[in-house]
Order: sequence, then structure tokens, then C-alpha cells
Amino acid sequence: MVATVEIPILTSRTLELLREAIPPEKQGILRDGLERIKPLFRSFLTQNEGDADVAFVMASSSYAHPRSQLLAVLLSSVDSAQLPRMVAEVSGYACKVLSREGWRLDKSVKLLREAWDTYGAIGKLLAKKIQAIGQVRELPYGWLMASTRMDFSLTATAMYLEGEFPNATPNRLDYLCQAARFETDHVLRLIYLALSPVTLADQRVGILRGLFGSWQGGDDLDVDLRQLYESRRHRRAEPS
Repeated sequence: MVATVEIPILTSRTLELLREAIPPEKQGILRDGLERIKPLFRSFLTQNEGDADVAFVMASSSYAHPRSQLLAVLLSSVDSAQLPRMVAEVSGYACKVLSREGWRLDKSVKLLREAWDTYGAIGKLLAKKIQAIGQVRELPYGWLMASTRMDFSLTATAMYLEGEFPNATPNRLDYLCQAARFETDHVLRLIYLALSPVTLADQRVGILRGLFGSWQGGDDLDVDLRQLYESRRHRRAEPS
């Protein structure tokens, strides 16, 4: 699971910050990958019309695949044990950037600072629990998109503060700061869920309750839902 838990937020500046840990040939691949995804951030940040919620879902969903490609390149370059330290370095860098350039975000800077603080807490948790996390084989519901949306919002705002996207609109910047705050908290909660199999099982039951309904909250229903979940999870596709 550690391969999907978290990666350092990659921008042109953070890639330079981490250059000693990444082989030169992989740095070039990562740099080219960053250039290819910048239009996704630019498109979201420079628009001033339409529903921001819909635009965010569409943009972050489009980001999921190129993000996974960057992740694959990064993980082929470094040992997973290095990731917590890299996350900590990026978090420390972000704090300095926010202190210097955060005024450009007006009141939303507080939300983004809290988001980066939580991102730093994720790095510390990784460092403390890296062996336990590496043994997790089942991810909590909604994990992939939560981590992708967190990455998207932190990366886009970091790039903006580094001088990218000068035409970014205030309302979209405000939205991303709020999204960063929410999604970092969400990812941290999901990591704790992943580390607690009992809690994760309870979460699945809660999801199934929402899908199938519940009557009087009886224990029998919980048993039935668990059996339903297990039957779906292990069922093989019927031959065509």
C-alpha cells in the first residue's frame, strides 16, 4: 500500500529540491510529465464560469492517470522508505513558500496552510507506520480519488505560488484552498482506517447500509451485509 499512500507533491521547484534522491535520467522524465499536466491545472484555475464542483471533479479525474504515471516513475527511482523524508522536505518547503507568497491568496491562505500542516502529519505517520502500511492489502473506499484530489489541489496552488498561471481567478483559487483543506483531512482519516481492519470493516457495513437500507439497526442485518460483501468480493465472473 505504501506505493499508493502518498508521494511528494511534484512541481518544478520541489523536483529541484529532491534532485539528490532522484537519478538525473528520471528527473528528466518527471519534468516532462509535469509539463504535460500543467494544462489541467491551468484550465481549472483560469476559468471563471460554470460549476466549480463539476469542474474540479472533471479536472482531478483527468489528473488520476498522469499522476499514476508520475508515481510509477518516482517509485522506480527511489526506495519506498525514502518517501516519508521526501514528503517532509516538500512540506517544509511549502511552509516557506506560504510565508513568502501566501498573501496572494488573501484569507484562503489559512486553509491552505492548514492543508499543508495535515500533509506534513501524513508524512510523519508514514515514517512511524511505514512497515504496517506496507502490509495493508485492502484500501478504504474512495481512497484513490481522495488522494488524487488532495494531490491536485496542493499541486495547483503550489504552482500558482511559484509563479505559474498568473491569470488564475480568485474564486477558483479559493475553491482549491478549501478542497486542499478537506482532502488532506480525508486522506489522513483514510490512512487511519487502513491501519485499523476492524474500523475498515465497520465502514464497509456503513456503505452497504446506505446502498441497501436498514431496518431497526439490528445485528442480523450487519451479518447479512458482511456476507453479501464477502460473496461479491470473492465471486468469480460467470463464463460467457
